[in-house]
Amino acid sequence: MSILFCSIGWMDNYAGISGDEIKNGGSFIEQNKVGGEIINFFPCNGKFYGYVRNKGNFNLNKLTSDKKIIKQGYVDGVDIIWVAKGNKGRVIVGWYRNARVYSKRQMITKDLGLPLVSDILKKQNMLSESDEKDEEGYYRFIANQEDCILLPVENRTLGVPSGKGFMGQTPFWYGQSNESKYFVNKVKKYINSSWQSIDNKKEIAKNNNSFLNSNIEQRLKTEKAAVQYVWGYYTNLGYELKSVEKDNLGWDLEARKNNNILKIEVKGLSGLGKQIQLSPNEYKYFLKNEPDYRLCIVNDALSDIKPNLFICFYDKERKSWLIENQNEIVVTCSKKVSAIIELS
Repeated sequence: MSILFCSIGWMDNYAGISGDEIKNGGSFIEQNKVGGEIINFFPCNGKFYGYVRNKGNFNLNKLTSDKKIIKQGYVDGVDIIWVAKGNKGRVIVGWYRNARVYSKRQMITKDLGLPLVSDILKKQNMLSESDEKDEEGYYRFIANQEDCILLPVENRTLGVPSGKGFMGQTPFWYGQSNESKYFVNKVKKYINSSWQSIDNKKEIAKNNNSFLNSNIEQRLKTEKAAVQYVWGYYTNLGYELKSVEKDNLGWDLEARKNNNILKIEVKGLSGLGKQIQLSPNEYKYFLKNEPDYRLCIVNDALSDIKPNLFICFYDKERKSWLIENQNEIVVTCSKKVSAIIELS
């Protein structure tokens, strides 16, 4: 399988600029505080649409020797390794497995449901004619969401060497030099073993009706995909999102629109089940029945088509929990008692 390293600006989520920021991505990003890569992990119909700055076309001969494939204008089955510069230097922040790489840039059309970078820039009055030609709203790669991983910030520790035969100042690198063979093989082993993609349909089916997933890697990936999907959903509704996952408040996201703020707890399931578990702190806030609270349950979060989103809210008039735009599903809550046993 071919591999392509792409250097982009540093972000936490790459799912829109609201509630996040981009930095260390070159002069364009430094000037405009935005770039095409801000939507690299924005969930859209079960896929991710990747961008890296490239004023020309990709050399598909570097990815395949099949002339018929080159003639069609794209190559499938390529691993895209996303690289960005953080506090610890240039590191791998995530990847697309088995992606499609287009020779020429592809226009983002409105039917895709992706936000246009150019629209953001125009609102900020920071889009020049030359910038528009490159950042108008293009993508270079497509991959199934289940084949992609964005590493949490604390797990972005694998550095990318520089120097002769390694990735230089250009935004992309094919990793084909003799000097880089050991490093490239190390990266391939890393993405194949340390963070395996969850594409075993039998394993997913087995966990369809369970809210507890013993596969830690799958659970982390499912939770991340669910948060990204909800983030994209509310962004499309005009909200500005902020992650408070690490603040232990009892909810994961805050969505602001005008003077309204929603407190959103997100739960993801890998299968089609509709049962989730709240931690004691989450359950404590759930019981308050606040009108600004939303419990978002995303089942089939790793779907290559489109996950299912159920938005639960408390209706004070009916004094019950309901689901937005859903009349046939009932929200029930079963309290479970547990204990922590300590030997001292």
